[in-house]
Amino acid sequence: MTLRGGRSLAAAMVLLAVGALVAPAAASPRAGARAAAPAGGGGVEPAVALVPQSVAVGGPVTALGVGWVPDSLVVIELCGNAAIRGSLDCITEQERGVGGDGSFRVTFTATPPPAPCPCVVAVTALGGDGPGRVVTPLQIAGVPVAPVDDPRPPPPELAVTARLAGGRPVAAWFGGADERTLVLTIRNVGQVPADLRLDVALGPGAFPDTEVDTGDPPGTIAPGGIRVLRIPVRFEPLGFGRHVVAGEVAAPGASAAFQVGVDVQPWGLYAVVFLVVLLVAALAGALLWRRRRRSGSEVTVTPPPEYPLALGPGSTS
Repeated sequence: MTLRGGRSLAAAMVLLAVGALVAPAAASPRAGARAAAPAGGGGVEPAVALVPQSVAVGGPVTALGVGWVPDSLVVIELCGNAAIRGSLDCITEQERGVGGDGSFRVTFTATPPPAPCPCVVAVTALGGDGPGRVVTPLQIAGVPVAPVDDPRPPPPELAVTARLAGGRPVAAWFGGADERTLVLTIRNVGQVPADLRLDVALGPGAFPDTEVDTGDPPGTIAPGGIRVLRIPVRFEPLGFGRHVVAGEVAAPGASAAFQVGVDVQPWGLYAVVFLVVLLVAALAGALLWRRRRRSGSEVTVTPPPEYPLALGPGSTS
């Protein structure tokens, strides 16, 4: 191997290790070079780098892997059609053992795959406890390129609107439980049926954490169909402030979130407390006024002093 080739491999190893550590979620789930499964060796997400990333037919390609299960086996495949149809798009290059540090290195020859490009190298772990499958793009000069043939149906598309219906019960005005009805209008704007699943929670503030019983599953909604769901919700007694009902309507391959809020205040209880304060203040004022009036009417009158009668001249005692 030339010095230049050795430097390319070393740089690829460094970039591969750094990318596996800091970018575990950067790639697409359908065509990215990541595995949608737990990490392999050393807590590092499984990853594969190719050197070079562009090659002519018949040229050598080296695959470098890190983060795989130590002392396991992996299968390296060269695929066209982005490996969407599995073995129909791929040819198996070879199997390779993973080292004790979770890494491997394998060199193979770029040959035309069974299907046109976009071409990828797919690395699959053997065994049920492996990290799954990693797909890495590879450009091969001399191989035809065609649009991806994806036989899988497109995922459904959901749209949902939410509102709270119903008035407050009388008890809620005085601190009792507040009851409303959550009305969800769900539309399937996609081209395939959607098997719906519903999760709802409520509570004060922006992060509701009390799960709501939604009853039976909503069922399946046809393309272009509309489903209206009515779900009773109950806010706890003595609640006040902003309360939120939030959740998600989901189907395989699609989801739609919703959130609706309501201001919960026991205004009747506030009015009763206010009236009680006014009554207590009025009674206190009346008692004070009565006490002052009584103390003003009970004034002590002091009689004038008695003087002896004066005797005239010649009078005798």
